[in-house]
Parts: sequence; C-alpha cells; structure tokens
Amino acid sequence: SVARSGNSYASHITKAGNRSAWMKIAVYEKIPMAPSKVASEFYAANGDTIVCAEVVARAAGLGEPIAAFALEFELWASSCPNTVENFVNFCNETNALRIPIVYERQSVAMSYRGTFFHRVVPHFVCQGGDVTRLVKGGANHISSLSGKPFDDENLKTPFNAAGLLGMANNGPNSNGSQFFITTSEKEALTLNGRHCCFGRVTSGLELLMEHLGPFGTDQGIPLRFAVVVSCGGV
Repeated sequence: SVARSGNSYASHITKAGNRSAWMKIAVYEKIPMAPSKVASEFYAANGDTIVCAEVVARAAGLGEPIAAFALEFELWASSCPNTVENFVNFCNETNALRIPIVYERQSVAMSYRGTFFHRVVPHFVCQGGDVTRLVKGGANHISSLSGKPFDDENLKTPFNAAGLLGMANNGPNSNGSQFFITTSEKEALTLNGRHCCFGRVTSGLELLMEHLGPFGTDQGIPLRFAVVVSCGGV
C-alpha cells in the first residue's frame, strides 16, 4: 500500500481483478427502541434516502438523519471469488433464497438493504450485514451462496489500513452475511489470519469515520443508528 499525507488508507491500495459495490447510509443520533423493526421499515421502503428518512421518522420518531452518504467498495474477486459473489448478491438481492425474520415479517428476500451497523468499536471496526436484522448480537449463519456458511478465502491479506472490508465469522470457515470495515490505520493483528479481507472502501470512508466510527463502546455497542437505505453491485 501507499500512504499519502502521512496516513495509511485502504483507498490508496490497488489490486487487479476487481468488482464493485455501493451502499447509501443514513445515520441517526439515537438508537430506536426496536432497531430491527425500524430496519425492516427501511427494507420495505423504495430505497430512496429521503423517503426512508420519512419512514423512520414515522416509525420511531428519530427525525431527520444527521448524515447521509454513500460508501463505494472495490471487491477483490480474483483472490476471493466466493466472498465477493456473496457480498454482491446481498447488495443486489439477486438470490432466490428466503429466510425467517423473527419480528414482523415471516420471510424476506435476503439483502443488505435495511440492515444496520450493530457493532461499532472506536479505532477498530464498524460491523454490519446481519440480514435477519436482530437486535442483540445478531446472526451470521446465512450466506447468499447456499444459505449456509461458506469456507474462508485468502487469509493472507493483512488488515493494516483504515477502510479495509472483511468478513465477520464465528471461527474458521463460518462466513455468512456479516462484514466489517476497519477504522484504524494501525495493523489489526487480532484480525490477521482469522478473517478474510476481500476489498476496500474507495469513497465515503472519511464520512463513515466522522459520523459513525467514533460512536461506539469498547464492547461494540453502537451509540448511533446507521442503516443501509439502498445498495447494489456489479
């Protein structure tokens, strides 16, 4: 990687054999009483940030978002083909699998739209992608490939910059839907060799680090509600 202006950012890394994806994020200053229900309302909306903001205002009285921005990702399909395909599927809602929802909906197409960042550790990671939209802890046992967890790919790429995209897991070969974005410029030795690094944020990282990255506890409890209002990938 190449550091500019004295900082090490993943946006300064280049790799061949790429795909891409994007997410629009809305950030609210307080956590709703039932975040899973509000997140499901986002899923039911048409994905437009303004419309979704109105939906949330009605559902939970959160008012207008304090920040709304897009994240753009470069995905390293050459070294992590299955992981990238899984991520793009969730961004596009292109799979035909159905999953049970523990709250108001019995089944819903699997998608990152309507999910929220349920774990935020300052100077470490922002974690999201729980397609079940659970409130506490979340679930990570569902993939878009077969519906079941899939094996690790490429555990050699280190997490040594802010903005790197990795898969959360429950141990070796247990990748599902959850992902995380690193928010520290220091190398995360606890992640290296244990989690698949399969991409990087190419745009929007500064806004994520400003409006969400610092707003969590050491235990990972988020202090702001950041939800994916729309997403896609190629």
